Amino acid sequence: MATYLEIRELCNDSELRNRCEAAVIVSAIKTLASNPTVQQRELISKVLSSTKEYASKASYSLVVANMAKTKAEILALSDTAIQAVVDAAALNLVTDIV
Repeated sequence: MATYLEIRELCNDSELRNRCEAAVIVSAIKTLASNPTVQQRELISKVLSSTKEYASKASYSLVVANMAKTKAEILALSDTAIQAVVDAAALNLVTDIV
């Protein structure tokens, strides 16, 4: 299990943050291509204009969702695993702004 200090370090890991940023962009583009609701369009607009901010939020979601894993296991997560967490977090964000 990742310690709190490791969780904090992981949230600031530049490689992990970059992977989360890519996942945030992919999630936004996939949603845009699926006839989004008004709330989803608003969120997509915010995400695409502030990807680093949303990547930061996504990295926190990713690390906390996987905190039962070790630091090494979190850093070794596949792109598919990262995308799944980011997609779920995006759904929660849309629900929160409705």
